Amino acid sequence: MSRLIGILIPYLGDRIAPNLRTLLQERQPLTWLLAVIIGVVGAYGVLLFLIIIGTVQNLWLDHAGEETVASLAAQKPWWLIIAAPTLGGLVVGLF
Repeated sequence: MSRLIGILIPYLGDRIAPNLRTLLQERQPLTWLLAVIIGVVGAYGVLLFLIIIGTVQNLWLDHAGEETVASLAAQKPWWLIIAAPTLGGLVVGLF
């Protein structure tokens, strides 16, 4: 086993070193850093979007719990069931 490791280490070093030099010379770490930053900002954007959805759901259904929207919406008047998504679509479409 140690003989195999002794053979692989120089081979891997010869394979990895040129790739590492290319990585550092072509500013790829900057690209990776920007990708991580964009990913984190995107993740927080998703969390904010979920919070906004919960807030709108709370305003519309007077409840933001784990119950299904269908069971809560069944208790609302029929015109509100039609008006809420229609107005939401108009708002999203206009802005």
